[in-house]
Amino acid sequence: MRARKKRLRLPSGENTEAMETSIQRKLRQLQRMIPNCCYEMDLETMYPRIAVYILLLEVKVDVLKNLSILYGV
Repeated sequence: MRARKKRLRLPSGENTEAMETSIQRKLRQLQRMIPNCCYEMDLETMYPRIAVYILLLEVKVDVLKNLSILYGV
């Protein structure tokens, strides 16, 4: 069973400065989680790299699941 995807929650109201700060904070957190992700990297480069990283993690999980089934662990 897959976990639910969390939606990006933006601050309510029309305070765009708070929204930008929130988005920047979330992007910094995302950059810390992705290996070899530079802080100077632009969004157009960063998003595909993040997508590939997520896909690789999913493949690793599937391989580990199949190995555990194969070896009965």
